[in-house]
Amino acid sequence: MAGLIEHGRKVSGEAVANAWVNRLEFSGRLSAAFEHVDLMLIPTMTTPTPTVSELEAFGADDDVLLQMIRYTAPFDLAGNPTIVLPAGFSSNNVPISLQLVGKHLSEDVLCAAGHAFQQATSWHLRRPID
Repeated sequence: MAGLIEHGRKVSGEAVANAWVNRLEFSGRLSAAFEHVDLMLIPTMTTPTPTVSELEAFGADDDVLLQMIRYTAPFDLAGNPTIVLPAGFSSNNVPISLQLVGKHLSEDVLCAAGHAFQQATSWHLRRPID
């Protein structure tokens, strides 16, 4: 994490301002998409849950972090609510998940959809076997 903080300290004010404008533009486009969609089903990560050694690589390898947050960061930036649900296990018995994304202030819809998913599946009841 110290590497991320140091990286952030090197970002110029102009770059931050440009990122803020881009964030607002993206949020507006995403809000427009939700005029015709109730929820989006999106992968949570590009790979199964990382190991401890993979997590430690964050400071050393920006590509690892960018790949891990590829499907979650856009909704964090736009301020859209999400819910992450267990959705199975990889071939190495590592948990995998999915995320549902809703429009602003649609947490009630997300919770209802998440509950319905868990009623139809049993992934939330299963645990990895050591």
